[in-house]
Amino acid sequence: MFTIQFDKTDKSRYLRALKRTSKKVLSEKEEHPKRCAIEFQFIVLKNITSKKFSHAKSKSERYEKYKRNRVGHLDSWMLDGDLINAITYFRDGDGWMGGIPAGVKDSGDKSWLGPGRGRSLPIAEYANWLEFGRTGQPKRPVFVPTTKEYKAKGFVKQIEFTAKGIQKQWR
Repeated sequence: MFTIQFDKTDKSRYLRALKRTSKKVLSEKEEHPKRCAIEFQFIVLKNITSKKFSHAKSKSERYEKYKRNRVGHLDSWMLDGDLINAITYFRDGDGWMGGIPAGVKDSGDKSWLGPGRGRSLPIAEYANWLEFGRTGQPKRPVFVPTTKEYKAKGFVKQIEFTAKGIQKQWR
């Protein structure tokens, strides 16, 4: 059996450090996932706007003409800005997520068949079509490769940041 002895000055200092460290650990339970969600949101936005992940051209010249006339470019992720403006960070149960919350709809009327023919669509559904493709529409992934990128680099940096913050409390 081991015995540890402290003088009263050391004991008080250790107890204060333990209290600070415990308080920081509890606050990081909330703050760490939130920081990760915010950072992921910004990386997704950066990857979309920088066109980091090249996308296949549309098979339809008619659709490409519609896109050029409507928004001046062919970027699938940026039609009228509804999708890119929906990317945020948000609470998900007990944690945090970066991405597109369920239930957010676009402004509608985006049909390439002409004005008044488009219906409002949940943006997460449209993003899912872009990410994974569907019949006649190629995949244009952004979230999956960004998640892999963040897991390999960003998440590790956030863990290091959190660990250093906790470690600083022990003084």
